[in-house]
Amino acid sequence: SDLSPSDQELLEELFENRFSLSAVERARHGTGHSQEDVFLLRSGDITRIPDAVVWPASEKEVVTLVNTARCNNWCLIPFGGGTNVTSATRCPNKAVEPRPIISVDMTRMNRVLWLNEEDGLAHVEAGIVGRDLVRILEKRGYTMGHEPDSIEFSTLGGWVATKASGMKRSKYGNIEDIVVSVRFVSPDGVLWKGADDEQTAAGRVSEGMDVPGLAMGSEGCLGIITSAVIRLSPLPEVKKYDSVIFPRFEDGLQFMRSLSRQKYKIPACVRLLDNAHFRLGEALRPDHSSWLQKVKGALTHCMASYVLPDFFQPETAVCATICYEGSDAEVKEQMQNIQKLAKRHDGMVLGPKVGKAGYDLTYMIAYLRDFAMTYHILGESFETFAPWSKIVSLIAATKERLIMEHSKRLLPGVPFIGCRITQLYHEGACLYFYLCMSFEGVNRASEVFAELEHAARQEILKQGGSLSHHHGLGKLRSSFAHERSSPGFQRALGSIKEAIDKDNVFGARNGLYAMASNHC
Repeated sequence: SDLSPSDQELLEELFENRFSLSAVERARHGTGHSQEDVFLLRSGDITRIPDAVVWPASEKEVVTLVNTARCNNWCLIPFGGGTNVTSATRCPNKAVEPRPIISVDMTRMNRVLWLNEEDGLAHVEAGIVGRDLVRILEKRGYTMGHEPDSIEFSTLGGWVATKASGMKRSKYGNIEDIVVSVRFVSPDGVLWKGADDEQTAAGRVSEGMDVPGLAMGSEGCLGIITSAVIRLSPLPEVKKYDSVIFPRFEDGLQFMRSLSRQKYKIPACVRLLDNAHFRLGEALRPDHSSWLQKVKGALTHCMASYVLPDFFQPETAVCATICYEGSDAEVKEQMQNIQKLAKRHDGMVLGPKVGKAGYDLTYMIAYLRDFAMTYHILGESFETFAPWSKIVSLIAATKERLIMEHSKRLLPGVPFIGCRITQLYHEGACLYFYLCMSFEGVNRASEVFAELEHAARQEILKQGGSLSHHHGLGKLRSSFAHERSSPGFQRALGSIKEAIDKDNVFGARNGLYAMASNHC
């Protein structure tokens, strides 16, 4: 650690046993969950890690830490669950950031401060981990409804800071729809609006710019989110799974687009797996019955009048996995609507078993990716938002670009490239790409993989996709950020950064703040 003895004494005085100089703790807090992070942790080739890790237990301690950092010329990087895949918690190199870097782990701030059942709100500290929040709310008969793939480890503060989205967005909304108000600590003080001491919050006000607007997507560059008031929903009366198989991707896509226009009939979660992704999921199933056998069984049961091989070919079939949540009547109506839409688009309902397996596969992917690394396979996911009119061409062009980039580098084997459509909107949908490649005998394997992903992002932007739908920008995508907004907007953002954090205490340099920080 580059912390001076006096700095170490000061931190120990502030946090006692909630302060660490351990190399393992510092390495873990200087990385996230991307393939590059895991690869670097395994190889021990991390260039810079935080000089210390601290665990504040209250907003008052956060205020003291921020003031102390400003007075002692420290750089602070907030840390939640460490599940980012954008290098957001990585330390800038010393040429860019020469100051000591302190990682601020918020997971000790994990309490539900109050729960107002009449207003359907709860005030929750930002360091609470998703799975713990789910458990606490379920005991009271409620859900927040926000269920990202990383819910096992990610935190409420991290969801706000990255402007996250969950699998059940169609029913409960994205994080900006769920969070009513936010408190966060900046070098200029605690930022909040509304009544400071009431156990409720206004659902909507017309009082100028709001604090959540500053916090959402700030990625640790304006301050430390300490708590948020969130909307609650009663636990669903019914929860069911379902699945629909389609002959071709285009059929499934039209099914998803039609569903997106039926606002009140969309199930909590609907995901369309392309053929590559669908076959991967089936290959990973523990039983031996394939989707083809299930289709044959369904055809026999329904006495279908068409011949299976003419419609559902292993090389072209795709599958939509579905999760319903709500009242019994609501779920029944949604299931009936799915059956009608499936029939209209040449689909066939396969039932709950495939649907549940597809839903659970989401949580397995990160574990499978890290396990596969042991066997010389690198894998990563990356997402975007795409308008309905551009989805087909964007997916095709991105896959083609990746195959070309893989081929010209003479890399071994054939890359796996899958895509699924997840969150649905009136205008388009979130696309999730999965890329895997063999790196046996490949020099600088992680860097080569990063080059492929960078090329894919270039193609996505060229084809009309966004820089991110919900992962955020971090340092991974900051080089693209200036292309996505006007110079005037970038200057305005820099002015906000200057006003809130003129000494750049929060110097993580993520997204557009990578440029804004240079002027502080």
